This record gives sequence, C-alpha cells and structure tokens, in this order.
Amino acid sequence: MGVVKGSFIARESLFKNHKYVVALNTTSEKYQAYVVLNPGDDINQVSLTPEMSYYTDDWTYGAISFKTDDARCNNSIYYENKCQDIITQLTAKIN
Repeated sequence: MGVVKGSFIARESLFKNHKYVVALNTTSEKYQAYVVLNPGDDINQVSLTPEMSYYTDDWTYGAISFKTDDARCNNSIYYENKCQDIITQLTAKIN
C-alpha cells in the first residue's frame, strides 16, 4: 500500500468480536480500512482481492487492509460493509 500522507479521521468499531477501522484521509478525501485479526483467525478463509493486503506487526496477530481507487466506492458505508464481509469470512464455520 505504501506510505499515506495527510490527516485522518478514523472510526474504530467492533463486529463479531473483531476490531475494524475506517479512516478518511482529509488531504486526499479518500477512504481506507483495515480489520485486526484475532488469535486463531485463518487468513486462508478470506478471499483476498487485489485491493486487499495482509500484514503482521509486533502489536497484533495481523491485519487485512483495504483500499480501492474506484470513485463510486469512496464512502464510509462501502468500507464498513467490506470490513464486515471480511470478518464474516473469517468467522465462518467450515465443516
């Protein structure tokens, strides 16, 4: 994803015991979001698209970030729904 410069307005939420963040870059007026993984989450359960990135750091069990360049999708509702879709895939029971 690269380094993003600017000021951000971010909203952190919980869905199915997973934290996700939707942020608006006030300089570029573009949204981005990420879902924080919980212990035991299997990244292989998520259908990753080219707009998604998976990364790990020293503070979490990993995160899936999401950002699209499609102007039609540049709104907080789209990003919230996308995060909730990722979490639904992570928490789906596999028989």
